[in-house]
This record gives sequence, structure tokens and C-alpha cells, in this order.
Amino acid sequence: MPQTVNTLPARELFHLAWAFERGIDPPDELLYPLPVAVVEDYRSTAAPPGGLPVNFPLIVIVVGDGLGFGAGNGLYDLALTDGGASPEAPWVRVDRFEAAIDKIAATVADAPVAAATFIQLLRCGEGLSLEQGLAFESLAYSTLQAGAEHADWLRRRQAASPPPALFDSGGESPVVVTRSDATLIVELNRPRVHNAYNAAMRDALCEVLSLAAVDESSSLELRGRGESFCSGGDLSEFGSCRDPAAANLIRTRRSPARLLAAMSSRTRAVVHGYCAGSGMELAAFASSVVAKGEVTMWLPEISMGLIPGAGGTVSIPRRVGRGRAAWLGLSGERIGTSTVIAWGIADGWVPDDRSAIGSL
Repeated sequence: MPQTVNTLPARELFHLAWAFERGIDPPDELLYPLPVAVVEDYRSTAAPPGGLPVNFPLIVIVVGDGLGFGAGNGLYDLALTDGGASPEAPWVRVDRFEAAIDKIAATVADAPVAAATFIQLLRCGEGLSLEQGLAFESLAYSTLQAGAEHADWLRRRQAASPPPALFDSGGESPVVVTRSDATLIVELNRPRVHNAYNAAMRDALCEVLSLAAVDESSSLELRGRGESFCSGGDLSEFGSCRDPAAANLIRTRRSPARLLAAMSSRTRAVVHGYCAGSGMELAAFASSVVAKGEVTMWLPEISMGLIPGAGGTVSIPRRVGRGRAAWLGLSGERIGTSTVIAWGIADGWVPDDRSAIGSL
């Protein structure tokens, strides 16, 4: 295992969790330089009930054979296996434990506060309503916007390559709506930048979805124009927030995630190309997600000193479970079409042919 990551026997983890609930922190040598602990699969060991406390300061990785881990006890944040082609959830199959844990350790080393915040949100999310989960996520996101890790990322990015102004298509709306019989087709419309998600797109989506919510006789299909569904947040807007507290209130009032969740049962998302960050997060609220042709998904936010902020700490665990959501966030790994389908992020696949989609 990497030198910066601690390994623990299962019984010691149980004792640490038990002691933490009684006010005793883990020793400093387990928290520094990185608060990451690796435990071997402990299916033969009786685990105490209750799982990890929400604010437990260690990120816990279980490694094993992918067969017998007792996922229901919650004493893990993610579970890694190097065996079997398609292990059952919560397991994530990796080629080599050391390389996978190195990847996670690098993310945590660059942004330990964002990583810990992400994991704590995933832990508490299992006991929250959807509305509560979105509220907690927005508060945490706004806090991290004002934090040192995000500021460091902005400085590094500016030094490496000052962000150009991203293209907007000559006065066209960033969201285009058409109707096909009883279906409203809502298309993200910034194709020159792979439908990067910006404030204008968020506001336009809210306007459209608010109207669609009233028309309960209609179904909704969410798509993206051009080569990708949505490449995630528009990086040219990162760092422009001068008042994270006010931004939190705006985010909770103008929330496509909340509106999509309210209409989930009559919403389908058709995703293709890049489906990253906010694009992945919003699509996951639909009751049906269809992959059109090849699709690549990933969550890059922790590397920026942030967490998913478009509802992803709520929508993605509801599709893939807490452990696999943790892997996506902590590793930043890009997953392709086969994994997207196998994990249930998408419910089906069609060729890259619009007419085939209409026949579903």
C-alpha cells in the first residue's frame, strides 16, 4: 500500500468507530499525512451495528475478493476488488489495489477537506430526504467555494492557462425546447463547448422545467446538442463567485436538480459523448437514462477543491450506491459505456441514431 495510507485490522476500525461515537478521536498518526485507512475484507468478523459515524475523520477503503463483504453494516466508504469481471455492488473492480489506492491518495492529498466533505455527505445522505440532501450539498459546496483548496486550484489553473471566454451561440438560448406529441424535448444548446453548464444554462433549465412541472400530462426528454450531452461546469465561470453565502441561496432557489427530481417519474435523459460533473449529476435524476452510442462519465470536482454541486451527492448514490459514488468522486476515474450500463447509471443503450431513440 502507499506509504501515506494506513492499513488497519478490522477490529481496530470497529474500536475506533465505537470510541469516536463516545468523543474520542482517532490518534493523529492515523489522520496524517492522509486520513485514509485500508481494511482487508472482514466478512468473517462480527461487525458492530450502526456503521461509520457521519463525521468520522477517516476515509475507509475495504479491499477483498468481491464476494462476501457485508455491505449492509456501512463500515466502509468504498470497496475495491481485483477479482471477477463484474462484481456486485458495492464492489469496484480495479486492476491493481496499489494503483487504485495511489489514485485516491493523490486526490485526497491535493484536497483533503473537499474529499472528507464529500465522503461525509455520502454517509449522511442515506438518512436524508432528497430535499434535505440537496440543501446539505449546496451548503457544503458554498463553504468549499470560499476555501483554500479551491483557491489553490484556481491559482494553479490561471498560472497554467488563463481561461478564455467560452463560446455562446450568437444570442441563441442555452436550452432549446420542442414538442413531440406529449413529450417535451429539452436540449442543452452550447454544442461548441460540449454543452458546458453555466449560470445561463441553469437559469434557462429552471424556467423550462418549472413550466414542465405544471403540465403533468407531458413527459420530458433531456438531451444535449452536438458531440456531447454535457461536459460539466463551465470552467470560465469558476472563481467568479464573490459571495458564496448568497450563491448558496441562489443555488437552492434555482435548482434544476430539485425540479428534475420532482418530475423524475416522467423524465428520460438521453446521454452521449462526454457526460461529466453536473451533466452526469442532473441526468441521474431521471427515472430512465439511455446511453446513445459511446458515453464517458466522470466526476472531476474534488480535484478542484469542490464537491459535486448540481445534485450529484444525492442522485448518483441513488443509482450506484454510496461506495461506487465514492469511487467516482475520489478517483476522478472516467468510466465508459459498458461500466455505465453495468452499474445502472444508464438503464439501456441505443446506437448513435436519433430515430432509434424515438422507438424506445
